[in-house]
Amino acid sequence: MEKFERSLDLARIGTVREPVDGAEVELLRIESKAAVRPLGWKRLRAPILLDEAAQRRLRLCGGTGRDAASEAYRVVRTHLLQRMARKGFRTLAIVSAAPDDGKTLSAVNLAFSIAQDTRYTALLVDLDLRGPSVHTTLELDVAQGLERYFDGSVDLGSLLVTVMNERMAVLPCLHPVDSPSEVLASAGTQALVGELASRYRDRIVLFDLSPMLVGDDVISFLPYVDAALVVVGEGVTRKGDLKRVFELIGETPVVGTILNRSREATLKTYR
Repeated sequence: MEKFERSLDLARIGTVREPVDGAEVELLRIESKAAVRPLGWKRLRAPILLDEAAQRRLRLCGGTGRDAASEAYRVVRTHLLQRMARKGFRTLAIVSAAPDDGKTLSAVNLAFSIAQDTRYTALLVDLDLRGPSVHTTLELDVAQGLERYFDGSVDLGSLLVTVMNERMAVLPCLHPVDSPSEVLASAGTQALVGELASRYRDRIVLFDLSPMLVGDDVISFLPYVDAALVVVGEGVTRKGDLKRVFELIGETPVVGTILNRSREATLKTYR
């Protein structure tokens, strides 16, 4: 319970609103058959670019804007990186209680913001093996994802995509994977996490995972990461469910929370 209360103190750090078309809207509503193989990914691979219209339509913050949403994500990023640096953490699970808490959109925008800090690179891995959605959130036109890696069909390096920034990489998953908790608990997945985290010294790896209360996927995976970040949807996440999330997280350090859809006063842009 103490862990739950401490984390809620940080919840409103990521809450923003922004006027659109005269109305105020709420923008902020990580045993395999494959062995780990060298990535072969080069940061100089040309990134996929999304124009401003696409970013607005998808509610994305590319990390360079001065709008309220981008500023809020930078605040979250700075607190997060400072806390992770103090502990030497490199890998972060993005979790929520249930669907519709805004977990994946928050993970994408946080990764964009981290990639704007020139001291770091960001790798966002879609390990929501029940309902992967990072590729649709970014409208990525890719032919295959981690589901093909887990069945041993492709090398990991062929799946990596850079987006918007040469320091921002994505490992998408396009289709649900059978027996997700067993896959995430496997020694192969543990080795995968170690490989992703150790490839570059400046890399922060974010894992977008299934909602915690839909199965045991996240519980199986949490021992392999350094810390967790909890996404909460105000008016969506029930208090009892949130308490259960913190109970299930157990001994994994929680470095903060993001509260989406807050009705309280929000950050204003300063120019």
